[in-house]
Amino acid sequence: MRILIAPNASKGSCPASAVAKPIEAGLKKSRLKNTCHCFPIGDGGDGTGELIIHHLNGEIVDVSVQDPLGENIHTTAGLINNRKNAVIEMANASGLRLLNKNRLNRLWASSFGTGESISQLLDRG
Repeated sequence: MRILIAPNASKGSCPASAVAKPIEAGLKKSRLKNTCHCFPIGDGGDGTGELIIHHLNGEIVDVSVQDPLGENIHTTAGLINNRKNAVIEMANASGLRLLNKNRLNRLWASSFGTGESISQLLDRG
């Protein structure tokens, strides 16, 4: 039997890639005669960009951008197709997970850091 293991991330605990491996290990220990293929997926939320980069054999690159409140942070984005295309996960620069609950304020927040990510990757392509 061929089994495709395609989990999403377990929100707040581990990324999709970390969910797939224990499932595969459990199936290998079972009596079920099988061949497994791990193919973690994303639902469009946090971690989806990294999965796309991985599945397309892309390159993770570091970027320095502003978080939603204008503070400098270091994060990642990706280059694929021989550096011809970029994969930018908006949540890495502008996501809610970057802010403490007491700092959530849509009047102060900005997605400027996402634009900085785009600019930096255009310079590298």
